[in-house]
Amino acid sequence: MANWYYYNSNGEKIGPISVTTLKELAQQGTITRETKIENHVGRAALAGQVNGLIFPESTPSAEYPVAPPISEEVYGFASLPPTEVKPYTASVSSTSQTFGGGLVFPSGPIQRGYCDPGKITLITVISIVLLLILNVIAIPGNMMERDVLLKIQAGAYETEEEATAASDKSDAIQALIGLTTVVVFLFSGISFLYWTHRIVKNAHSITSRPLRYSPGWAVGYYFIPILNLIRPLQALADAHRVSKNPGDWAATSGSYLLGWWWASFILSRIAERINTKLAQASMRATEEGFMDAALASNACDTLVNLTIEPISNLLALWVVWILTNSQREAYLQVVQSPPPPMDPGKFTHQLPEENTWLVPSRTSSWAIFAGYAGLLAISIFPAPVALVLGIIALRHIRANPHLEGRGRAIFAIVTGTIFSIPLLLFGILFMLS
Repeated sequence: MANWYYYNSNGEKIGPISVTTLKELAQQGTITRETKIENHVGRAALAGQVNGLIFPESTPSAEYPVAPPISEEVYGFASLPPTEVKPYTASVSSTSQTFGGGLVFPSGPIQRGYCDPGKITLITVISIVLLLILNVIAIPGNMMERDVLLKIQAGAYETEEEATAASDKSDAIQALIGLTTVVVFLFSGISFLYWTHRIVKNAHSITSRPLRYSPGWAVGYYFIPILNLIRPLQALADAHRVSKNPGDWAATSGSYLLGWWWASFILSRIAERINTKLAQASMRATEEGFMDAALASNACDTLVNLTIEPISNLLALWVVWILTNSQREAYLQVVQSPPPPMDPGKFTHQLPEENTWLVPSRTSSWAIFAGYAGLLAISIFPAPVALVLGIIALRHIRANPHLEGRGRAIFAIVTGTIFSIPLLLFGILFMLS
């Protein structure tokens, strides 16, 4: 059965070919010890690391035995006699793994099913771009709705029928934009979750060191209250650190990019919830208060579409693009130079404890407090506290360079500054009155 592939000197993937053809190409010199070969499930290795292939400079030996006749015993690949097969064991010191019967692959992280995330990345990028386009389209719709509300409030329409027709037209446009946005948002959410599963699963496949979260939980935590505030970010952060250092990812620092994206994502969800509450309030308002409630809801929706949503979507695009490319580079690095078998005693850092999701390891305690205060700053009153804690955290990190948390501190300073301004204005007005 033709289930094998190899890459020529130009990097082109050739195949599928049978195991017999693969061995013949090795004997002829077409495939050298440096040629990358791959089977039908994506397990890859250099040809020189695969027992069962004989090269022109080699002679049959116990390490490179002569290929037996083709059989259809295991996955349709030729099988060596039972005494020649090197079985795989779960020991961390194992250096080889049998696959396909006739060829023995070196054990390593690339054995466990890396799959290129190109297709799901493209789908996710397209869906996020569609959301960005809808953000832009929604702004003229919001302006049109505001214009109609102001005209009704000012009595600019001559008849009640004319005002009703203008209002119905505006409502129809807003409903169409809203429905389209919901559909695209659901599609983008599903594609992003699938992309997350693929990225985390690939991260497991290119490192010998266990990760804290499985691909399933990296998606599942989005649906668990409280835990969904931090665990999904940690899962992607671990995957990104793997792509930077597959051999010892726990010794690698994280990325501010992920922190900024996650903060914008949380803020966009909070803003969306506030906008929903305002819309519901306008529907429940009396005739006298309806206009003010509708204008407030419209202003909030316009602000969200102009600022928070596009920023969050742009950062999401950046995260998807950066993580996909960095993971591809890490995979190629692992294929060309597989890391040694896992030996926990050789790692420079130990994995964080499983119960530290509220207090991330190696992070300044001041930065942790500042980060949570920054999230609460949107309610206005904790904003000055977030600002002060952010400044203290930055000073603490500068004095202790081995600590992390600079992104949390900066986030607290930014949100604390933004939401302290309304509080300051309120205090000034209060004193003047």
